[in-house]
Amino acid sequence: MDEQISLPSSWAWATIDDIGIVASGSTPSTKEEDNFGGNISWLTPADLSNYDGKYIKKGKRNLTEKGLKSCSATLLPEGSILFSSRAPIGYTVIAANPISTNQGFKNLISFKEIFNEYIYHYLKGNKDLAESFASGTTFKELSARRFKKIPIPIPPFNEQVRIVSKIEELFSRLDQGVKALQQTQQQLELYQQSVLLQSFTGKLTEKWRINNSLKPITINKKIDVDISKLLIIPKEWKWYALGDYATLKNGINFTRSQKGNRGILTIAVKNMYSEGLYVDSSDLYRVDKKVKNDRILQDGDILFVRSSVKREGVGWTSLFKKQNENVTYCGFIIRAKIFQNDIDPKYLAYYCRTDFARDYLIGSSHQVVITNINQNNLSNLPTPIPPYEEQIIIVDIIERFMSVIKNGINIMMQNSAKIKSLKQSLLKKAFEGRLVPQDPTDEPASVLIKRIKNEKSKLKPNQKRGRKRGRKN
Repeated sequence: MDEQISLPSSWAWATIDDIGIVASGSTPSTKEEDNFGGNISWLTPADLSNYDGKYIKKGKRNLTEKGLKSCSATLLPEGSILFSSRAPIGYTVIAANPISTNQGFKNLISFKEIFNEYIYHYLKGNKDLAESFASGTTFKELSARRFKKIPIPIPPFNEQVRIVSKIEELFSRLDQGVKALQQTQQQLELYQQSVLLQSFTGKLTEKWRINNSLKPITINKKIDVDISKLLIIPKEWKWYALGDYATLKNGINFTRSQKGNRGILTIAVKNMYSEGLYVDSSDLYRVDKKVKNDRILQDGDILFVRSSVKREGVGWTSLFKKQNENVTYCGFIIRAKIFQNDIDPKYLAYYCRTDFARDYLIGSSHQVVITNINQNNLSNLPTPIPPYEEQIIIVDIIERFMSVIKNGINIMMQNSAKIKSLKQSLLKKAFEGRLVPQDPTDEPASVLIKRIKNEKSKLKPNQKRGRKRGRKN
């Protein structure tokens, strides 16, 4: 927040140090088990990674009295503002009860003249400002000394309360809007799967088949497919296994030293999770290794993720589109090359992204450290195959539906971004004194700050360091 911003006459600029006592945290020795497991709440930044509440009672681990006394952690009073100062900077919560933190926090015990929820919203909405006060090369960290210097606009106490009330009223409405957008997006994604399911059970081409009598495709079966648990398909369609009409090949293995800026372009697992049907070829790396012709990808080759850290990632399917130069693929990917002329690669790729096919592939995988499927699993994948002409019609229908769904999802995402921007705009107004009207009868902030300064001057040195419980707001 720029100190040159003109504030209302009843407001005053201050620093974090002007309005309370800053206390850091600490971690007792993890080699001594009896430092942990007690009744003293203890927080680390990791405890806040998916936390969206304003108040917090505890983290994943507690300290014992011995653990607290063995390190320089402070037992902070209820109402203290807890602010993560590294990895990352900016998590903000309020202590719902006495609590301690590790060294990843710079905490503020505010005086009664300051409404802690006002400070909470200010710090939460000014992460960039806090980061500008941090230093470090490997990762940024905000020291206690620098944290104390962060400027903060202080309104009269009653106005602090009014500002928080207005922020939360407006944010509540905006959050309801975000929730509605998220629900709509989820419905669109469910609709997308519904479209795929109906496509691959022949529902979307039912009328088309009435006017177009076609014979089923005949493929020389190599693998027995148990159709008792499969989807019901039209009589003109047939169930085949992927291995009946496609050959499979694992990608190349290479050493770390072979990966770099020289050699053949190579598709990695990260390139597989593209938004569209095709592999994301915008960020391929190179491997300095001689690659056999059978590992050079051709237009229409279908790629499957063979190994994934996340179980839901295994078996994910993307289609390859020919590039201006040769491209291969890494050993964590399996390529399927269709040798049957009357099977469309796009039809197969879309099918492999249905929940039905995904459930089969994930269900046939095995996991030790990472989740894997193998060529045998993939060869047995049951696939419903309609006549070739109908495959083309199905792909066209899917892509028209997907275009509409994608546009809808993009609109949802754009509106969510607008709401986030609107929240920042509201916070800016709030901390410039433009969100709620001023009351001339309110005690000016300058008087509050002067009173805090006098109170701080009377504290003992250990209290100034936050060693004892501060006031509860």
